[in-house]
Amino acid sequence: MEPIENSHEVFDKIRTLESWMRRVIWYVKSEKTDFENKSTYIKIKGEANKLQVSNPEKYPRWVDALHFIEALTLIALIKDLQDLDPVLAKFIKGKRESLNDTRNNLFHHRAISTKCLNGLLYISDSLIELIQKYFMEENREREFNVPTIVFVRDGWGRELNRTSNLSFPEKTIYVGDKIDIRVEIDSSYSNEDYSLTWLRHNSGMGVMPTIAKDTNHLEYEISDSDVSVLTIIRCRVIQSKGWHKHGNYDDELSIPFKILPKPLEG
Repeated sequence: MEPIENSHEVFDKIRTLESWMRRVIWYVKSEKTDFENKSTYIKIKGEANKLQVSNPEKYPRWVDALHFIEALTLIALIKDLQDLDPVLAKFIKGKRESLNDTRNNLFHHRAISTKCLNGLLYISDSLIELIQKYFMEENREREFNVPTIVFVRDGWGRELNRTSNLSFPEKTIYVGDKIDIRVEIDSSYSNEDYSLTWLRHNSGMGVMPTIAKDTNHLEYEISDSDVSVLTIIRCRVIQSKGWHKHGNYDDELSIPFKILPKPLEG
């Protein structure tokens, strides 16, 4: 089997799919009746609730704790998605286990065939498009169809499959340390669809200086002027349209730090 080309793009695409699936499942659970009294839904939600309760920092909502195959199973219960594309809905329902195996092999760096990988990527693209179409039918495109940050990793080895408002816990660092953060944006949007701005907000500051732009990888060395009981590094996603979900931006990741002076030697 051949090595996976552009592996970053592949992982990004699957994480984007997972983000969209959680988004539509949460919406249907909140606004519709598709899942009511369904034994499959009750069982899956129960297992996800256990994971959420055991690790609320990682899973702020039960939907964030869904395994890939569980999310696919709930997607197959959404009637409006079935009506919009019955062929795709039927295929996903019948191929959930093989799609799940391919996804897990990919993320655990096990060998997979080119055919299986291409099949997973095709389904990812098709399902994301279907979910976006569904939100347009629901007149929710302005609320849901904006580029968002779906994955975050930093130089301390922390990784985060991000959901709305989810971030890393506060970390204590020192003058001279370097902040290294990389974000991945919903891959259903091209680079031309949005821009990125990184901001620094110290406790008590009235302004937020821009520290980087147009990059998904922030490298920032801490200086004396950054010392604060609370410093928040913000990454803002700003789409290229004339409207924005939050006034002047569309998504924001906020990562808190406590920054201390450099320790005295000896």
